[in-house]
Amino acid sequence: MEQALGKCMVCGEQATFTCKKAGSLNCWTTLCDRDLCKLLHLYIAHPNLIAEISKLENELKVEPVKILVGKINQPSITDVVIYKAGFLIPYEGGGFLWTTLCVHETLSGLEEDLEGKLKDANEREVMYTDQFFNSKIPSGLIEGLIS
Repeated sequence: MEQALGKCMVCGEQATFTCKKAGSLNCWTTLCDRDLCKLLHLYIAHPNLIAEISKLENELKVEPVKILVGKINQPSITDVVIYKAGFLIPYEGGGFLWTTLCVHETLSGLEEDLEGKLKDANEREVMYTDQFFNSKIPSGLIEGLIS
């Protein structure tokens, strides 16, 4: 049965289970038993499970990842600015992945949503930018924010 699962989608080693966490659909991502792989998967695929993420960060004794608040490009809606808050995850190929914790049409609305999501989580740095970004951010664009 183990062989039928294929590879861990995070590290490429042999997968031992499939994630059955629900979002709009069940996840079904194949993962190995390494806690770091589970944590990276949660950051990317289930960022709203902040209490579970915080618990795993504590168990692994890793520094909580930073949150970036910025604007997202909406090519189909040119007059509307959308604000987004998400984890900033270092990307293996360079740069960062920007997950989605919450989005809102106003910065104050986003901050209120974010405060509610973080109430039971580890203390983590929240950085702000006025720039527009997509999900993958080259390192050079945010080096000033994280230094």
